[in-house]
Amino acid sequence: MWFIFVQLTIEAQDLGSPPRSSVKTITIALENIDDNIPVFNKRQVSLSVGENLPAGAEVGTIAAYDADQAGPIYYYIQSGNSGNMFALNETTGMLTTTRPVDREASAQFFLYIKSSNVKLDPASLQPRNKRAVPDASSNETNATQAPLPEDLGVQLVIVNIADENDNGPLFTKKLYTGGVSEDAKHGSNIIQVFAKDSDAGNNSRISYELMQTKDSDEFSIDRETGWIQAKSSYAGKFGEEFVINVIAKDNFGEEPYFNDTAEVKIYVLTDIQRAVIISGRSPEYVRENQEELKRILENITGYIINIDDINYYKDEDGKYDYDRTAVLFHAVDPKTNKVVDKDIVIDKIDNNYDKHLKFFQQWEIEEVKAQVDPKTDDEFPIVWAVVIGLGILLFLIILIFCCVVCQLRKRQKRKLRAATAASYGGSRSVNNGTVTSLPTTNMHISEGSNPVWVDPYHNWGLRTDDEDAYEPSPFYGGTFHIAEGGKEELYEAQESSTDGRDEDDKMGASFSGSRKSSTSPPSPEAYESSPMTDRKYYSPKFIVTSI
Repeated sequence: MWFIFVQLTIEAQDLGSPPRSSVKTITIALENIDDNIPVFNKRQVSLSVGENLPAGAEVGTIAAYDADQAGPIYYYIQSGNSGNMFALNETTGMLTTTRPVDREASAQFFLYIKSSNVKLDPASLQPRNKRAVPDASSNETNATQAPLPEDLGVQLVIVNIADENDNGPLFTKKLYTGGVSEDAKHGSNIIQVFAKDSDAGNNSRISYELMQTKDSDEFSIDRETGWIQAKSSYAGKFGEEFVINVIAKDNFGEEPYFNDTAEVKIYVLTDIQRAVIISGRSPEYVRENQEELKRILENITGYIINIDDINYYKDEDGKYDYDRTAVLFHAVDPKTNKVVDKDIVIDKIDNNYDKHLKFFQQWEIEEVKAQVDPKTDDEFPIVWAVVIGLGILLFLIILIFCCVVCQLRKRQKRKLRAATAASYGGSRSVNNGTVTSLPTTNMHISEGSNPVWVDPYHNWGLRTDDEDAYEPSPFYGGTFHIAEGGKEELYEAQESSTDGRDEDDKMGASFSGSRKSSTSPPSPEAYESSPMTDRKYYSPKFIVTSI
């Protein structure tokens, strides 16, 4: 109990002239009645303490306000003190630790602090002069934040445990296995390694690196994500096995750091070694739960399952089916660390269908089959197709060649017929110096317009023994024509007639001629070159004995 003293000064004055007065001081003692409870101005505050500090490390001071200011305020931990990790001085409000705190065990504590202007029993939080049943839940573990009570004398204190880099990264597996295609592109993802660190902040930030080995130059790794990527060409390396080592460093590789290592085996595969699961689930669902899918498949087969790709299913026509998902995978025997034949894996899954029916229904698995069907005997060999194609091409070339030869042969025969018709053909007569009839095989022989005319007898000559050497031969400088039915033979001279020779002396004359070689070169001029008006016709009788 305490008092407040108030002094009052009282003055009394009369009404006389001049007036007289006197002053009296009165002291009043006011007794304070404690009719207010202490309250917190802030209903919630945050404090922090480092992990692994020794017992008694100070966390912070709790302070409440009492409007009465009549006496001390007492503080108690109402709930949230998991394992009695903290101690609170009831008069000063100092919060301390009772032992070293491990942030990895619990990163936060939610303490509810109660203030009072009277001392309370720490167990029951009731006045000490009262007997009450202890609140068994007052110091139970409170890992999550509970609703703040309406009591203004209760404050929520959130204690954050500051991290210390006292834990290193750990790979989820010590051995990883994966596959890469022979035609993998440079920079394509192959397999992802993953490590965990229980620290916080930069202390838990992990960087991944490849350790120097004989196969490390074949691959690269993403420093942040842990994806191992293709770096070289694997064409022609089917069946080969690459072994690399990966190191994970916390603090993102900055000194000081902790580290862990793992081994990775990568096999060069082809699609014929892979199997595919066709599921009615979406690709997003499969990706989020692929670890569970791998675990179940590994339990069914007894092999290590590596999922190579998750995407929408593509049908035989190359169109995507957006209602189904194709999960491409291959299996590795943990005893031999070799890729298992896809047919063996498919058989094991099919044989355990009834035992794991719930799994097939949950994942809506429609079919498990080979990624690429093996070639059947019905397939036509590519080599034979090439040979047949070349044979057809050669046949066409020969056929075209034969057609060209036939055309050339026909043209030559046509020329020969024209020449023969000109020498031995149909009847002709001289009528006023013109030819009245021409062979039907060459209608333009007399006009000089036949482009293929060749005089087949331009180097022949028929002479009688009695003829003078100067007499022009019908085959030299002229064209010889044979008439039908014993009529007169005609020849056409391109030059002037012979000197001193009378046409009438020749009429009716006959001789037995023979083919003679020309002693002078034949005229290269075609007889058509002379116009019809300049041509002269002679009519000696000739008997041709040989051609």
